[in-house]
Amino acid sequence: MKTKKYQYQPRGWQLDPDQIETDKIQYWNNGIMLTLITNAEAREKVRNGKAFVISGTAIGSMKNGYSEA
Repeated sequence: MKTKKYQYQPRGWQLDPDQIETDKIQYWNNGIMLTLITNAEAREKVRNGKAFVISGTAIGSMKNGYSEA
């Protein structure tokens, strides 16, 4: 039996790097916080479509326009 993976497509505001507010940003993948990254790194990941904004202090990884959760 195959388990269906949950797919979340981020909303418009979550694809805006300007929503990132702090100097250090939590980087999440599959419900697990991997590391803290700089604001510039986080903005670059969002700009390139590799991540989406969860909040002003956290981003989540993304692949093909969907959350990797």
